[in-house]
Amino acid sequence: MFLYVIDGSLNAGADGRMLTVDQVGWLDRADRPGVSELKLTGGDRGARLVLYAAEPQRHEIVSHGPFIADNMDDIRRLYSQYRTGKMEHINEVAAEQQIRY
Repeated sequence: MFLYVIDGSLNAGADGRMLTVDQVGWLDRADRPGVSELKLTGGDRGARLVLYAAEPQRHEIVSHGPFIADNMDDIRRLYSQYRTGKMEHINEVAAEQQIRY
């Protein structure tokens, strides 16, 4: 779970850590089932924020360069597809937005 402050400031979490504009607060979630609670207190001018929360997926992932996959075999496959031009959605990017090596 994380939150991103768009405007103003706030105090978040059990320790009341202050977050201001353009800061991200990463919040831990207990591994036990049931209700989670998050305490937020707006600053002097209040706050606007984006809060993202979801159930942990606990999937192992691998990242390398621009790719994220389930394992290194998938990373190798993605690089191969990229090098041989088989990623059609990438080929549709306008020429001025492409980076060529």
